[in-house]
Amino acid sequence: MKTNKKIMVFLLICVSFNFSCRKDSEAEDRYCNKLEDLNSIDFTNSFIQKEEKVEYVPFFDVEKGDSISKEIFRDKPFFGNDVTILYSTETDSIFRGEGGSSGPGYIFNLKTSVRTDNTAPIFFVEDGRYYFKIPIDLNEGAGGKWIYLYYTKQALNSELPLSMIQAIYSKYPILSSSPNFEKLGISFGSGGWTDLNEGAGGYYVYIEGIRTEQNYHNFGYNGYPIQDILIISSTSPMSSYPNWTFVPVDLNIGAGGKYIYLCYYQSKIIFK
Repeated sequence: MKTNKKIMVFLLICVSFNFSCRKDSEAEDRYCNKLEDLNSIDFTNSFIQKEEKVEYVPFFDVEKGDSISKEIFRDKPFFGNDVTILYSTETDSIFRGEGGSSGPGYIFNLKTSVRTDNTAPIFFVEDGRYYFKIPIDLNEGAGGKWIYLYYTKQALNSELPLSMIQAIYSKYPILSSSPNFEKLGISFGSGGWTDLNEGAGGYYVYIEGIRTEQNYHNFGYNGYPIQDILIISSTSPMSSYPNWTFVPVDLNIGAGGKYIYLCYYQSKIIFK
């Protein structure tokens, strides 16, 4: 990627970064490594190919709060500038999200707020747990409902944290999670499994996860607990993000709007 063609916008500090820096201290070295990671992002067209038996129409605007039929699949709009916004729960102050550090611990659960207006609070309290908002609308640029993802953390104990997240999608509602996975993104209030394209047409998109287990090898994954979540909103399709596990599904798939991706970072602690 040529850095002079990509403007990286971070909500945390609301400025564009200069990709040259000095490494005069450990803190500056960590900062520079972050910026070098941005330089190596792989933008690709691999996720804009149309799925078979789905007819797309040219993009048209849908007012926020309004809804269109799930039978309507829209192309992506024309974006005049290349802009990528990243919003992370990690404790590093360069990428840290609204409300300060997400604190120690590991991701225990992810839930959603789905509304017809942009009034989702910074946090919810449910069953004695605080859930904190990641302030990127998962329907950004697509109209439809305002959908925000919330996370809660905990230490490694008898209630196991998540260790894998994936996104699944279909032309039709999905009623059950995949084998060994549990539903994530359950909505506060309604308690339903949130379609991340709700109100914006396109595919039904859901997230699901699996928890660290003592017999994790039986499930074919590494068992590392998830420490942080990253949401990316981009005007260009992507296939990876350095040092994070990239979930390769545009959460706006079929609904036009921005390319929205979810990533997660795993600690190298194995629960045994």
